Amino acid sequence: MVYLETAGAQTDEALKAAADKYKNPKEKVLAVFDYLEELVQQKDYYGCNFLNIISEMPVDASRVRKQIKKQKDGVRNLFANILKPVRKENLADQIYTLFEGALIANKVHDDIWPIATSREIVKKIL
Repeated sequence: MVYLETAGAQTDEALKAAADKYKNPKEKVLAVFDYLEELVQQKDYYGCNFLNIISEMPVDASRVRKQIKKQKDGVRNLFANILKPVRKENLADQIYTLFEGALIANKVHDDIWPIATSREIVKKIL
């Protein structure tokens, strides 16, 4: 559990730091996808730790599942908070779904195209 809490906090900080490099909400959201694209190309990256763990956990592992959901809700909330000033926070779930789908497809295909594709869709909807 400590690992999940620590890794979750580090991930949240990294995503927020990527977004905070920009002022414009659209640029902030796109920066999160840029960060993701850089992350998955690192030599020691083996997929999202949270998705890797939850895919192996039994349904009744509620403490672990709850912690992972908390971290993932943090990503959803990051998108909502970024978009709130321009009254587009309703798009946060759509963008979050593209973010998570990009992570999963990246692992399946071992390529960055899912992230680049998701980023382009986000660019269009914003």
